[in-house]
Amino acid sequence: MIVLAATNACDKLNKYYPKTDGLVHILGIFLDPRLKLDWHKTAGFKDNVSSYKRTIIQVWNAYKPAQEDISKEVEMYDDLFDRQMKRARIDSRDELEKYISQHPVKSSEVPNGVLTWWKEHELDFPNLAKMARDYLEVSATDVPAKCLFSTGTDLITPKRMKMLEDTIRISMCLKAWLKFGNRRELLQKLAEAVARKFGENMQIPIK
Repeated sequence: MIVLAATNACDKLNKYYPKTDGLVHILGIFLDPRLKLDWHKTAGFKDNVSSYKRTIIQVWNAYKPAQEDISKEVEMYDDLFDRQMKRARIDSRDELEKYISQHPVKSSEVPNGVLTWWKEHELDFPNLAKMARDYLEVSATDVPAKCLFSTGTDLITPKRMKMLEDTIRISMCLKAWLKFGNRRELLQKLAEAVARKFGENMQIPIK
């Protein structure tokens, strides 16, 4: 049963996920040094890897240092040591290529989380690390969303098994809005909607 449910979930994901830009998810997975683009290839998104690469490059273009800025910085170095520094600075233009070329790391090498890994490797990937912080700091899922879906079993009791899909969705949304939103404003709008539907004589007490 669990295997069947997981298979159906993957089928849905493969069907709908490529139709969204999924920017945060694409970059979030790519910037996890344990996953990179390899995860997409093994998770059934192999055909989308090329388009994901283009998306990643477009975002990277906004973070990578400009060529003229690097040239100005390295012109001040003259001796042998400084020439070595110059080469190192020029390599910084290729942070993305260097990151892609390296094999994904083992989970044991990321014991304190992905953001900590990027902080520890900031000298190697200064601009890519900034990009990683921007896209990895905010979780795509929040606690209220989890709480919202976990209330489904409270709503769909044995006596309500015949509730329509739309009715369930509307009920869950109303409950969440009442809990997390402006309750009085919501009730006012609900009262207006009921009045339009059933006539002016129908009233809902607003507390």
